[in-house]
Amino acid sequence: MKFCVAVTDLDWFDFLSKKSSEGKLEGVNFWRPGGSNFTALTQGGPILFKLKSPRNVIAGIGFFTSFSRLPVTAAWQYFGKKNGFDTYIEFKNRIFSHNYSHGSSSDNPKIGNIILTDPIFFNQSQWIEPPVDWSSNIVSYKLYSTEDHVGKILWHQIEDTLNQYHFFDRKPDEKSPFKIETPKDDFQKRYLSKVRYGQSSFRMSLTNAYDKRCVISGVDVLPVLEAAHIKPYASSGPHFVSNGLLLKSDIHELFDTGYITITNEMKIEVSKKLQHKYERGELYHNRYHGQKLILPESIKEKPAQTFIDWHNQNVYNG
Repeated sequence: MKFCVAVTDLDWFDFLSKKSSEGKLEGVNFWRPGGSNFTALTQGGPILFKLKSPRNVIAGIGFFTSFSRLPVTAAWQYFGKKNGFDTYIEFKNRIFSHNYSHGSSSDNPKIGNIILTDPIFFNQSQWIEPPVDWSSNIVSYKLYSTEDHVGKILWHQIEDTLNQYHFFDRKPDEKSPFKIETPKDDFQKRYLSKVRYGQSSFRMSLTNAYDKRCVISGVDVLPVLEAAHIKPYASSGPHFVSNGLLLKSDIHELFDTGYITITNEMKIEVSKKLQHKYERGELYHNRYHGQKLILPESIKEKPAQTFIDWHNQNVYNG
């Protein structure tokens, strides 16, 4: 199993560690200035938080779910304080301080957003020394494997710490299990079933799957796009991409209230009741009724028939 040891901003760690102690923090944005792509891990891969000097320790863990390049404003809209700052101004200033030092002058630069689910911030007494081959010259991350001697030793230390948090005693959450391909080894079998795939990860995965476009209108303006469950989470609908649609905010509201649905042919159906109840409801009917959805290329990311059937039977007001 591969995992990363990643250099971690002290202010980011301190802020989110405090938030975590106040209540469950289901996901965080482990952002990177500059926006370079992140391909080191597949879904579920652990990222260990290696704090900068003067602390110089491994002090937490999160599990990789998705990566996307977003403007700073969109990153704040999507994740807010999960970016590791209390206000947008603080977040923006930190990004700008990084970018200006590298010659960038954009007033809304794109950054790399590494979305982690189920983060755990270790207590100080549980902090772990960096691996013996760690170099002070590393400014981003280093990849390790449980198949290598150094990686195996470090991962056993991490497992011992996770045991102190009763991580492996968790019962799987049927509404938000971490959906991933068949685990390849015993390490993955042991921990992946315990990781929850939260709302932040769900939203970013949908944004990536639908290429930052509303599945119905095609609008690609990020501030008005929302992650919609086909079968609501409150009704035991899981955080699967196949149970989601990326929708413009007004269409999301109409979908949730039963005025718009999806047919078995993956076409849009607009209820006649929308036209009768609202004076300008016909605009939605004339524009979208019978139109094909803009679907992801991956079959496993397309809306699942079982969730579509549930929405049509329990929500749609045709």
